[in-house]
Amino acid sequence: ISWNILAQILREHSSRHQADVNEDTQDSFIPNAESETTTLQASLVNLALQMVADGSVANLHSLLQVKLSLVRLIGFQKCHEIKGRNINRIEFESLGLISQNTVVQSCFQGLMRALDTSVSCDLPPACMVDKADEGMVKSLLGSVLADVLIKVVHQVDFSVTPYLVSRSLLTSLVILLTKHDFSSLLLNSWVQHLYKAVYSVMQLLLKPNISFDIKQMIFSVGQAAIKQLQGDKKAATSIFHEYISVTTSVVVEHGVSSDHMLAVRGREFFENILIQFSSQRIYWVLFKFPCSPEFFAVLGQVLRDRIKASAESSTGQQGENMRDMVVREVLSMVLERRTPEEVIVPLKNLSLYVEIVHHTGYPDALILFLGSTLASMATQIAEWRPSNFDANHLLKICALVAQHHKAQSKDLLFQGEKYLRVALHRFNVDQASISQLLQISVTSHRRLSRMPGAPVAANHIPDALLDTANILLKGRVRQQAQTLTSLLETVCQSLAMKEGIFGTESVLSAATEGLAYLQEHRTEGTYKDFDFTANLAIAKLMIQAVNLDSRMMAIVTGQENGASVRVWALLLHAVITSFWSESGVVLWRTLGSFSQEYNKNIQRILVVPQNLASDVASIDINLATISVKLWLLLIQQICNKSALSTVMGHNMDREQCERVLWNEIWPGFERLLQRSVIVAEFDEYQAAVNAIVQSFIDIIHLLRHLQSSLILDSKLRIYLDQVKALKLSDSMTNKIARASEVLRGTTGDSSSTSPLKTIRRDFLAVEKIGWEVRRRAEEREARRHVREPTMG
Repeated sequence: ISWNILAQILREHSSRHQADVNEDTQDSFIPNAESETTTLQASLVNLALQMVADGSVANLHSLLQVKLSLVRLIGFQKCHEIKGRNINRIEFESLGLISQNTVVQSCFQGLMRALDTSVSCDLPPACMVDKADEGMVKSLLGSVLADVLIKVVHQVDFSVTPYLVSRSLLTSLVILLTKHDFSSLLLNSWVQHLYKAVYSVMQLLLKPNISFDIKQMIFSVGQAAIKQLQGDKKAATSIFHEYISVTTSVVVEHGVSSDHMLAVRGREFFENILIQFSSQRIYWVLFKFPCSPEFFAVLGQVLRDRIKASAESSTGQQGENMRDMVVREVLSMVLERRTPEEVIVPLKNLSLYVEIVHHTGYPDALILFLGSTLASMATQIAEWRPSNFDANHLLKICALVAQHHKAQSKDLLFQGEKYLRVALHRFNVDQASISQLLQISVTSHRRLSRMPGAPVAANHIPDALLDTANILLKGRVRQQAQTLTSLLETVCQSLAMKEGIFGTESVLSAATEGLAYLQEHRTEGTYKDFDFTANLAIAKLMIQAVNLDSRMMAIVTGQENGASVRVWALLLHAVITSFWSESGVVLWRTLGSFSQEYNKNIQRILVVPQNLASDVASIDINLATISVKLWLLLIQQICNKSALSTVMGHNMDREQCERVLWNEIWPGFERLLQRSVIVAEFDEYQAAVNAIVQSFIDIIHLLRHLQSSLILDSKLRIYLDQVKALKLSDSMTNKIARASEVLRGTTGDSSSTSPLKTIRRDFLAVEKIGWEVRRRAEEREARRHVREPTMG
């Protein structure tokens, strides 16, 4: 039969059903799978496909007619021929279910044979895509059907597709990848579609209802795709990560090191990628995308298998094996980049690689290279914006390598210190990164000091931490508040464990700067939660400095520049949250100094009537109350049995301590209550009155919660009755009524939140309000100076 006759018969069959076409949507007639006409048409299409496979060259018109009939038969619901000026093309979309007609299903085998033909001919690219160029390109005869296979594979549901059809499709995909030239003008527009189709097939590896045999074939498809990618670097970069992520999931599912066939095939696929693209910086390509810990587990197993299978486990004159080459390749590429966006993901992945896969057995040359990288990056990151770069990853790499190579770590830690100083000044550095590097530097220094004949070298990393803390505190730089917190928490943790790493004078200097930092009322920017956390970290450093040297407490309790009530509150909070019983007792012995500052504050509020009406008065009242509540919690902490047994010289019981505190703070607070009763009827004092009454209620609730004997003080009832008589808001009246019930003992404190959490929340709120009040006051002062006339 000739091509002309065959094409004519197929065209006539198509014309008989043209009346059933919806002219608006151009939806084609869907053939009945059981009809004789469908079977006849399928037989004719199979015959045409066999003729293509046998090398019988047809004209383009006949080939397109066969293609149109084929896509209709196999289930595409929107099929039509687009007429061009001289060249037509076939468009088809929306694949439905594969026909159950066995003759129709055999068309997929015919498609496979047609794609496998080695006969070439001249075909115009315009017959495959919408192009104005009507020139001809030398291609395989079956290439005109490439888009049919790609769309079928991308859209078909393999879970319900007959087994033989699935095998034919996967075999066809291997043929398409290995025999057809996708760099030609005829097929280059289909490259991305092809690799997406391959990716959709590889995702079948994760589906449990796909047969084992089909999954084996899928790996063959993936391998063919990898070979095709060798000639297309741009496409390789974009899809490597997708292919390997699927492979990683398969290997992890069946066991990273197991002998399960799919796990073995997955590792082989992974290894083939590494081998075939080793000259194209494959690790840098892979590390440019986010990688999971599972990915590195599989990569580690693949590298171990390669090293075992290799006669020489190391390559090159520097003695670096395959695992070492990953580190060198990624670091080399990082040094060539000039923007933080280009290196942040690769460095994060390299940090995971070093942690999970390879942190031991580094040759000296690689350790030196890592040190030089740290030195170069220290210079480079100094010009980068803090928000665009994460400095933690290189610190973690440095610490891990130094930890497992203590004897060779001297120069590495020296370069690491340079990088650390820059990172602490400009970026947010985690406490874990700082702490890890500090501990490794200490252990490595001790190891090196014990080596015979080794010169004693100083460990400069502890000095770098305190030097940076001093600089940040002196500069009053808020941008690094999170880093300051991490840095000081690390220092305090070491001081609490009495490791003897930090010098006394350096700690005292930093703590003194910390006191000045807390005393200074800064107003730039907005007060954030991490500013509060940083303030608490400074307070912890001050407490540790007190433990280290009594001179620090003399500075804190000094008459001229001593701690304000706010700073005392921060110190109390720091001790309570750290469970430092010994430090708590030290702080308890300074109650008299706090009392002086506390009563001085109250006197300042009451001495001038207008002071009580100011916003500052409400803030000072709240801070004073927060301090009192924290003292009560501290007493509870230091008077328990475990604290009494570990702290020498503290033998007062809880009731005695509470009574001492009450005698110090109640007279001043009583004066505030008396004044609030007097001025409650005046509107300008309402904010201060509400603050005083709320503070009074809070203290009553806390005393009940702590089951303190102070709750029995008769003055509490007297003043609560006086407050109850005031004309206050409904909400405040309800709170007073509730406090009366608590005071009478008819109900307990029903709050489910711990007192410390409540105090912290209130403390943070007062800090933010105080910040805003001071900022507005400075703005008003600045405007007043602008309005004043200039004299002279």
